[in-house]
Amino acid sequence: MHRLAITVAFLLSGCASLPPITPFQEQSASPIERAYQLRNENRKAEAVALLEQAAMADPNNVPLIRAFGRALIDDGRDISQGIRVLENALDPAAPDVSSRNAMAAGYAEIGNLLRAKELFAQALKLDPTNAMVLVNNAKVY
Repeated sequence: MHRLAITVAFLLSGCASLPPITPFQEQSASPIERAYQLRNENRKAEAVALLEQAAMADPNNVPLIRAFGRALIDDGRDISQGIRVLENALDPAAPDVSSRNAMAAGYAEIGNLLRAKELFAQALKLDPTNAMVLVNNAKVY
C-alpha cells in the first residue's frame, strides 16, 4: 500500500504526467511517419494516398518519394508504378538499401527474377547483414 501511495502522489504532483496528444500534435507527424502508422494498422491504401498527395506537394523530397514508391509496392495493387517511382528516386551518391530491397521484392513479385537478384545483390553490397534483404533475397533462389 505504501508503494501505491507514493506512486499516486508522484503522478498527482505532475512529475510523471505527459501532455495529452491533441489532434494538432497527431497531424504534425510527417507524412512518412503517418503513412507508417497507417501501414501498421493495415490501412495500406490510405498510406499510399497520403504519400502520393504529399509527394505531389513536395516533388523534390527524395525520402518522401522513396516512401511513396515503397508503399505502392507494399500495397501490392500497383507494383510496377512503385518500381518506376523508386527507379526515378535512386541516387548513386546516396545509396538506399530499403528502396533497393523494395524494388527487388517488387520485381520478384511481377516475375522479373533476374532484375530482382541484381537489386538484392546491390542491397546486400550496401548492407550485408540486413535481415529484410537476406530474407527477401532467399525467396528468389
